[in-house]
Amino acid sequence: MPQKDNQNRQLFLNAFFLVLAIFLVRMWSHSPFSKEYDLFLTCLIVFAYFVYRIFFSTKENLGFDTIFFTVIILFILSSTGGLNSSFFFLLYFLLFLAAFFLNPIVLFALTFSLVAYFTNELNSLHGGLQLLSLFLIAPLAVFFSKQYLKLLESQNKIKVLKTKESKLGKTVSKEETDSLFFLSLNFKQGLLSIIHETSELLADLGSFNLSQKEKLQKIHKNAKELLESGKKLQEKIDKETD
Repeated sequence: MPQKDNQNRQLFLNAFFLVLAIFLVRMWSHSPFSKEYDLFLTCLIVFAYFVYRIFFSTKENLGFDTIFFTVIILFILSSTGGLNSSFFFLLYFLLFLAAFFLNPIVLFALTFSLVAYFTNELNSLHGGLQLLSLFLIAPLAVFFSKQYLKLLESQNKIKVLKTKESKLGKTVSKEETDSLFFLSLNFKQGLLSIIHETSELLADLGSFNLSQKEKLQKIHKNAKELLESGKKLQEKIDKETD
């Protein structure tokens, strides 16, 4: 609950200060000093922003960044014709920025505030289409931001699957190594020992009766066949796992 309350509080503050910044810029644009000092104030704000970022900011504050870009863009538009400015498209980038990094509620608060900001300048069909475009861009920006987040999430899942696949491959490789080690050492050495011992016994057949001789020969033959099948199995494993 405390964490959710903090998130709601941060959401409210982002929306409030964003709307307040737009309102203050609007008040400034109606002052008698705006035309003369717009450029100077814009440069001063940009300088102050970078000084703050370089020397005082310890972490990212996306709400603050959005407010800064909003103020700068509005100053540029105010100096170049307002609603009919050729730089009006910068507001589209601003909405996409807000959609990608801020809550949709803040985005729509920004959109309505921008429309209210330019309402007094509405005197032509072109201006009306400009304001209408803001309402169209806002949901489009939200849609693209969600698709982008889904893409990042799917890429993260793919990375997890690749990691699991790599771990599984290492496990299979280890089991293969253990199997080959058993076949090449323990199993092989045991069979060679049996073959060697039975060969020595078969060399001295005089001390065995017929039944014992047949059993000994059978053991010797089976041990050789088992050794041969072990070699074939080892070759098959090597071939299939290469």
